[in-house]
Amino acid sequence: MLISLCMIARSDPAGLERAVSSVRDHVDEVVIGVDDRSDTATHITAVALADQVYLFHARDLGLTTEEWAADKMHFANARNIGRERAKGEWILTLDTDEYLTDYEDLRAAVRRAQAAGQTALSVDLDVGEGHVQNCAQRLTPRSYQWDGATHNQLITPGPVGKLAGLIIHRTDLRSHEERERREAQRNAGVADLAPEAAKGEIASLFHLAKHRLAQEDEAGVTLTEDFRLRMPVRGDHREERTFLAVGCALFYYRRRDFARAELWATRALLDGPDMEAFCMLGVLCEQAEDFLTALAWYECACVLPDAGAFKMQDVRKIRFERRDYLRANLRRPS
Repeated sequence: MLISLCMIARSDPAGLERAVSSVRDHVDEVVIGVDDRSDTATHITAVALADQVYLFHARDLGLTTEEWAADKMHFANARNIGRERAKGEWILTLDTDEYLTDYEDLRAAVRRAQAAGQTALSVDLDVGEGHVQNCAQRLTPRSYQWDGATHNQLITPGPVGKLAGLIIHRTDLRSHEERERREAQRNAGVADLAPEAAKGEIASLFHLAKHRLAQEDEAGVTLTEDFRLRMPVRGDHREERTFLAVGCALFYYRRRDFARAELWATRALLDGPDMEAFCMLGVLCEQAEDFLTALAWYECACVLPDAGAFKMQDVRKIRFERRDYLRANLRRPS
């Protein structure tokens, strides 16, 4: 058996059905873990769709009954139960608010990856509002395990290939009540990261900084400074260092503090060329009416490939649009 689809589900039967249906013909097995706090409809849907269904409870995930009653969750442990049950050599991971589209033959892609000695196949993830990220955790050998209660990560050492396709993230099939519950659970999970981040636990520090910046909280800048001081320049976490630096640049740009925005965009380049940083510097130069320098920054952005875990679709577009506009409207000195 080559590919197993492994999912965990709670109170989202329509989303579960959409996700499984999007890939059913391209996988050899479907394994679904159902949270025992879920609604009956999700249980029924899972049984109808899956080759294997398992219920997980507090004790299965290493949680207390009090934590379970408080809606706590250990996502990595729940996912790993499914990986242990799966029979496929490789595992495809989807959530119930996702589905795969416009993709190549999955079995052929896995065989190609195996022949090339690749440890994962990355795939683009559309999270809405023009944001597309590259995710290397979704199609991997079964031997790898998820880690982390809230922001679960699956580390895949070695070369990573690319799957032609797109995962769409949409919550439109969930009920309003379920969306609110998940938002509260997510916020509580982020709060739980703070003690670990304070101890210097790197994954928690990164995700907490990312969330605080997304919430327009200046504490995200302080957390970013802490993260970047702990992680060496151009080291294993250079993409995360760059992503947070660009986030700080955006934070100050929205407040029209252009000097600090420029400082953080420049800091982002310490870890190497970066599309978002170049575009931010171009935007700032346009703001200052230094159009020739702005064009130079956009030119830099345009020669970079789209590869990278945190590249956003809107920035991929703006670099070409602004470059072409300035090329057409600027008269260079002879």
